[in-house]
Amino acid sequence: MYFCSDLWVGDADQIGCALDGDINRDRIITLDWGDFVLCRVHLPGLLPGADDPLSPEWLTEVAHELSRPAGRKVTFAAARHRHVAGPPDEPAAYGAFEMNGGWVDFFAGLDDLAVRRIGQRWARDVAAEVPPNGDLPLQEVELVDAVRLVGQMRDACRLARERGAAVVYSWN
Repeated sequence: MYFCSDLWVGDADQIGCALDGDINRDRIITLDWGDFVLCRVHLPGLLPGADDPLSPEWLTEVAHELSRPAGRKVTFAAARHRHVAGPPDEPAAYGAFEMNGGWVDFFAGLDDLAVRRIGQRWARDVAAEVPPNGDLPLQEVELVDAVRLVGQMRDACRLARERGAAVVYSWN
């Protein structure tokens, strides 16, 4: 998979400044310092709004369809709460948004069975849309990787809830 987006858990303003390369107190804030980043999950994906199985919109739709939560439908587009980095106009080559609490709570609430089902379905959707190398069928390792990735997203959202931290989605 090609990874071009991330979920960050921590201080949204500091993460946004670091992603933009802003200068704060005569020093450049970098994500390597880690004092304001609790965790990071590398995600495959295209720009927000892309109609592609690797997009965060697609994954959120699959997660919602398979977990069937009570209440309102959670969408990725509606969950982009606050712009924290990158050009404000879309489409942009890079950017970051703080995700709203409903999206974070939705992913934090997934159980292990839902994580496995979502990851497997997502891997199959990607395999159906993305031409395989050398016409190889979907490999078991890709299924395991997709399940692991959804689990990492869930765990990051749980960490954010436990620590009262923000979840930031970024792409480049």
